[in-house]
Amino acid sequence: MDLINGMLQYEPIHRPSLAEIKCHPWLQGPIATEQEIKEEFFKRKQMLDQASAQNEPDHQPDPTVFTYGQVHRSTANGEEEPKIPVLVR
Repeated sequence: MDLINGMLQYEPIHRPSLAEIKCHPWLQGPIATEQEIKEEFFKRKQMLDQASAQNEPDHQPDPTVFTYGQVHRSTANGEEEPKIPVLVR
């Protein structure tokens, strides 16, 4: 956070130079290998896929509800107005 705050200083003279940024302790820490990064992203994707599978609906929506290229509007008394074609590109 210290490094980011320094780099985002309003006055340019108060911002660290590239050499100071490279020497900052945060950039001197351990670096993950390419294999470690791939494994971490694979684990995260598996977690997202599992969560997505749990949130999927158990039923399919009624296909008549979704009509491509038309707008359905109901009137104040609950009746449906005539269908209005929509230009779809």
